[in-house]
Amino acid sequence: MSNLPIRPYQRNQPLRNANRPAYAISLLCIGLFAGSLLPLSGCQAPAKNESALVRPVAQGPAALKLTQAQEVTLGIENRPVHQEDLQDKVVCNGQIATVSNLQAQVFTPAKGRVLQVPVELGQSVVAGQLLAYLKSDDVGQLQSDLLQQVLQDDADIRQAKIQLDFSRAAFNRENALFKEGVSAKADMDNARQQYRKDVESLSVAQIKRRASINAGQERLSLYGVNSSMAQKVLQTQKIYPYLSVRAPRSGVVIERNVNVGELADTNTADNARSLFTIADLHEVWIIGDVYEKDISKLRVGQPVQIELEDQPDATYNGRLNFVSDVLKPQTRTLQVRGEIPNPTYKLKPNMFARMSILVGSHHVLAVPSNAVEKLGDYNYVFVNSGPHIYEERKVSVGRDNGQLVEIRVGL
Repeated sequence: MSNLPIRPYQRNQPLRNANRPAYAISLLCIGLFAGSLLPLSGCQAPAKNESALVRPVAQGPAALKLTQAQEVTLGIENRPVHQEDLQDKVVCNGQIATVSNLQAQVFTPAKGRVLQVPVELGQSVVAGQLLAYLKSDDVGQLQSDLLQQVLQDDADIRQAKIQLDFSRAAFNRENALFKEGVSAKADMDNARQQYRKDVESLSVAQIKRRASINAGQERLSLYGVNSSMAQKVLQTQKIYPYLSVRAPRSGVVIERNVNVGELADTNTADNARSLFTIADLHEVWIIGDVYEKDISKLRVGQPVQIELEDQPDATYNGRLNFVSDVLKPQTRTLQVRGEIPNPTYKLKPNMFARMSILVGSHHVLAVPSNAVEKLGDYNYVFVNSGPHIYEERKVSVGRDNGQLVEIRVGL
């Protein structure tokens, strides 16, 4: 099992100049052992007399020998090469979005002038909370129609009661005369029939009044007006042309498109702008596009990880919940979507993120990613081939998960 020397310096620096037969000590700090996994010290310039200790050895021009002091100064660490389970990933750029069934757009049910907007963008609200208060002529007209109808019904009921009192008295009189043998039975029967007819007419008038109130309350409720408002209009015989727009669900106000004094209109084909958009952000979507070559690796339910530029040390985990069946013809990519728990609300809608879909793993020979040095079209590692001796090896690399890289050929 070979050991790889690792030191804490930047990757992708030139390892050596092919035209020079020997290594200068000044190059050791910037290129000779580039790609450390565990930095142990900073790169310090050694004393001038130490440069004489760096020399080629018998293993060839790509092998170097250092002193123990130089290894300590450079912070070199050796790691054994071994087999690892390397995770396969499909990586793409993605964007955070709200979950469609966890959000609601709020429209006004009637046109009106905005009087109050007691919520701000980004504010958390609960279902039923007041979002806007409007003065609406449409609501006022409904209340006016209800009041007029009920007043007419009341007049009909009063007239029916008067008629009923008259027919009751007539029936009682004819019934008394019939019992005394003064009046004919036909007259008494006619009076009874008229009395029953007037009783029915009063009942119908009363039912009609209740129906008018119920219908008016229903129409007002479609505009979000509480049923108690109809009773208030009837009791006071006044119009209250006001409309309350309330939150249909709990969540966060992610859009606010209305201000005091503006005219809020209903949702029509010509004016489809919502007053508010409310979303529950405890869970969000990450939406990305993968290339055609990776489609066969994708399955719904696979683990998903996302990383954000402004949070380089944080990783959010979720699951793939959608793989489109239609390829985008312009980009030859397929849309995928993952669901990510977001209890701290750190994932914001429309944020860009790096999306990794974990599609499987392979047991391969792997080394720390920072132990691999790239020079031109080739990759190199340094192998500890003897006490303080480090041999340069050209390798062919495969998968890279950011921490480990697969070595296909060379070790």
